[in-house]
Amino acid sequence: AAPRVLSGHEGWVTSVVMSADGRYVVSGSKDKTVRVWDWQTLEATPRILRGHQNSVESVVMSADGRYVASGSKDKTVRLWDIASGKCLATIHGFNGGVNRVAWQNIDGLDYLITGSYDKIVRCWQWIPADDQWHVRLRWTSGQNALTLVGAKIDGVEELSPMNSRLLKQRGATGEPRKTVEEESLPLPIEGAQSSVLTLAAQADSRFRSTYLNFV
Repeated sequence: AAPRVLSGHEGWVTSVVMSADGRYVVSGSKDKTVRVWDWQTLEATPRILRGHQNSVESVVMSADGRYVASGSKDKTVRLWDIASGKCLATIHGFNGGVNRVAWQNIDGLDYLITGSYDKIVRCWQWIPADDQWHVRLRWTSGQNALTLVGAKIDGVEELSPMNSRLLKQRGATGEPRKTVEEESLPLPIEGAQSSVLTLAAQADSRFRSTYLNFV
């Protein structure tokens, strides 16, 4: 039998996956798109999922075949609904392009494992709620940079003055409720590598320290 040829991408095809039931084939490409092909009907025009700003490096499907996750060199992962073609959620915060994505359902919970050019493996949980999807970072293999997106420090206790100033320099908003005394030290200039700092926050009447590298 002659092979089936699915044509239409305007750049190299970087990743291909088929749904578990064999109905859909999903492809990602250097042309910045994800395409969903109906393998049963072989419709001439696939559903084209647009939104990435750079090459799509990896695509993966959920076990039930309803959703697609795509990783891109634009430093994001997008979750798509196959039926509607709608982008349900976008993960930001990577410090390099995302070149590998894996999807795993464990005890009814959906997790994405991502590999990135920033040399970090991350585990994300997708949580459906009120027709929306929320994303939670559950595990990371290591982190040497802090990315702030809409961060707030309102109500934080035992935050040192230096950490407060440094977080604000990186875009955090608000005022801590209580600070601790600290020897006055100069802030690193924008883009400079600083030493490891300790940010202590109170949670459930216990102090937990998070060690962050600011770059």
